Amino acid sequence: MRIKVIKNCDVCGNEISTYEYGGGTCKNCGWIDDIHQAKYPDCANANNMISLNRARDLWREHKKFLPSFTEALSLINRGFDLRIKYKGVMYLVICFASGNVKIIDEKESKTVTEYVDIPDFAQNAKIGDEMLSEIWSKLKFIEYGF
Repeated sequence: MRIKVIKNCDVCGNEISTYEYGGGTCKNCGWIDDIHQAKYPDCANANNMISLNRARDLWREHKKFLPSFTEALSLINRGFDLRIKYKGVMYLVICFASGNVKIIDEKESKTVTEYVDIPDFAQNAKIGDEMLSEIWSKLKFIEYGF
């Protein structure tokens, strides 16, 4: 049985209703309570795409909780597919069991680019003529687990 608790959000300090092992979402900042991240604040995981420490920094800067390129690589490496939007186009970033990574135009349902593995993707991923690592900070929409 899950036991409900009231506590302060680890990011913004707002009071939230959660469970003894986490899972509640802060209505103020959107952080999902995660006891693992409270214990390991530099770790990104499935509940939140970014680390707790990074979320705190972003909250203080009044910025959205979006993962850095390095955090995104870690998520992809752990099997999470990402959905990103750039210049009005939605792309899927999918790592297959074989290890190869594809960027797929969601609307067209076609592969835009394909990479042998995560390191190849990290160094060479492009959307059009632009390096994904260079445009990553311009992305306004990133989600996973769609």
